[in-house]
Amino acid sequence: MTPVPRALYGLMLAALLVRLAIWPWFAAIEPQIYDEGDYVELATNLAQHGEFAMNGRVTAARPPLYPAAIAVIYRAAGMDAHQAVRLAQILLNVAMVPLVFVLGRHLYDQRTGLWAAGLAAFYPSLWGHDYLLLTEVLFTFLLVAGTVAAVANAARPRWALVAVAGIAFGLGALTRTSLLLYPPLFAIATFAWCKAPSARRIATVTLFTATFALTIAPWIVRNTRLNGRLSSIDSYSNSTAARFSPLRHLFEKPGSTWATRPPRERDGTRAEADDGGARARRRRRERLAESSSANEPAGDSESRPAAASGGAESGPPVGFSVHLRRAVRGVVWDGLLFWRIDREIAAAAADGRLGSMPRPVLLVLTASIAGYYVVLALAAAVGLFLRPPEDRLRLGLLLSVVVVLFAVHTFSVGHSRYHIPLMPLLAVFAARLWVARGQTVVARRLVAGLVAASVLIASWTTAFVRYDLVDVRNKLERSERRPADGRID
Repeated sequence: MTPVPRALYGLMLAALLVRLAIWPWFAAIEPQIYDEGDYVELATNLAQHGEFAMNGRVTAARPPLYPAAIAVIYRAAGMDAHQAVRLAQILLNVAMVPLVFVLGRHLYDQRTGLWAAGLAAFYPSLWGHDYLLLTEVLFTFLLVAGTVAAVANAARPRWALVAVAGIAFGLGALTRTSLLLYPPLFAIATFAWCKAPSARRIATVTLFTATFALTIAPWIVRNTRLNGRLSSIDSYSNSTAARFSPLRHLFEKPGSTWATRPPRERDGTRAEADDGGARARRRRRERLAESSSANEPAGDSESRPAAASGGAESGPPVGFSVHLRRAVRGVVWDGLLFWRIDREIAAAAADGRLGSMPRPVLLVLTASIAGYYVVLALAAAVGLFLRPPEDRLRLGLLLSVVVVLFAVHTFSVGHSRYHIPLMPLLAVFAARLWVARGQTVVARRLVAGLVAASVLIASWTTAFVRYDLVDVRNKLERSERRPADGRID
């Protein structure tokens, strides 16, 4: 077994200390994001009553793993022990650092793994999510752990590693349903690049799929019984995708949009959605619809159906070619938004969700987050093409994870927060670009890398012009009419 370098322990210690230094700042800060409120309510009901419930009703609205993890912490540290949850997320984020090191070592060498671990350890957006009660940290850890297990199996085949990979990705799907479609991509990568005999490849895919399915099956069975029909892991992501997916133009008909379906089908609960909780969810959906319409490219606003009011589209029928053009345009824009420059932590700080900060601190924080992501993403894009790993199976397995998240969110809801879990994986390519900087450059690979970087720069510029300027205006308007309860959408 290859010894672990002492520098890795130093990286983990440094990552832990800087996180713990900031941790006390959040002692008096209550969760203010609506997603945080949902997770806290679910965890509280689990810890106190053993029920996965919101607004007094058993529900299937959210994936179960993150609320369950919070509930375990609440049972151990006390109800509403938000600081204990943040501490657990700090430890989980630090535990991810050696996994990135192992991934880099399997793909390239030990030095590359060490640099990749350092880049991932101090990635600001993921670091900032240590202090928010959101799924990013847990999901990223499971995503990296599953990828490491799959790549390690490619390096040295073991059935236990295949099972661990299937379980990790299954748990990831129970945290965010975007991984629900990953097994087909795992199969494609295995059959395309694995050099083992066919029987071994078939057995590997079968074992991975079986462990993945067994991990998520109990919750799907529970939701199916709850709803009285075949159901997925959660109803919230499904309804959001149905409402805002760019492909909605191809399938929606007047009077059959998601907003006009029965309350039970909308929120995944048994009772009628005619109470304060349902009204709060409707307000959230209206704000999301308002934000989404503001973020649509010019000329596409007429394509959004009148779902918020439950009415049918007005005007004469539109031909399929028009719907197809709108869908393609929407897919392109959602793809751009997926790789948009990080802004979530900076926006939370600017809105006061991370406590009161002086303007100079906010400016430095924003510049650091955006700059780190830009440098890391550009270096990863160039490094992927300029210095790809020699083993195509290991590369294919890693890229299959990137592809599934990118594709799912491009065809459902594109948002920059969804690329955050991928950055520790992509840090391996950025690290390789630095480590192998003195090696011979292949011209065609350099051109491919520069083209990829140029596409990123063009997408960021386009997103800034079409979206960010609108976001600034919307934030200024929302700050003037912020709700009295202080909760922020």
